[in-house]
Amino acid sequence: MRTLDAPLDWSAAMLSACVCAAALHFGGFSVVVSWAGTYLVHYLARSPSVTLPRLNFDPSYGVYIWAFPVQQVIAIYVRGRHWWPVSIALALAVTSGLATLSYFLIEKPVLSLKRRSEKPRLAVSPA
Repeated sequence: MRTLDAPLDWSAAMLSACVCAAALHFGGFSVVVSWAGTYLVHYLARSPSVTLPRLNFDPSYGVYIWAFPVQQVIAIYVRGRHWWPVSIALALAVTSGLATLSYFLIEKPVLSLKRRSEKPRLAVSPA
C-alpha cells in the first residue's frame, strides 16, 4: 500500500493559523480546528524549514500521565468568554512543568537503577 504525502505550503499553514485564530475569537473553534488545526500541526511537524527545540531529556511519558488530569482540573475551574486560549495555555504550562519534574524526580532515577541491575546474559545457541 502506497501512501501519498500532502505537499507542505507555508501560505496554507498561515491561512490555517488565521482561520483557527478567527474561529477562536468569533466562535466555532471546535469545528474549525479539526481541519485547519490538523494541517497546521502536520506542517509544523514535517516542514524542514521549521526547527523545533530539542530537549536533552524525554518528558513524553510524564505528558502522557499528567495531561488528562491537568486538563480536567482546569476545565472545572476555568470559565468565561475566552476560556479556550486560557485553558490551553495553562494546561500546556502546567503539564510541561509536571512532566519535567516527573522525568527528573521519578523516571531518570528509576531508569538508572535499571541500567545498574542489568547483568550480562549468556548466549544460548540452538542444539
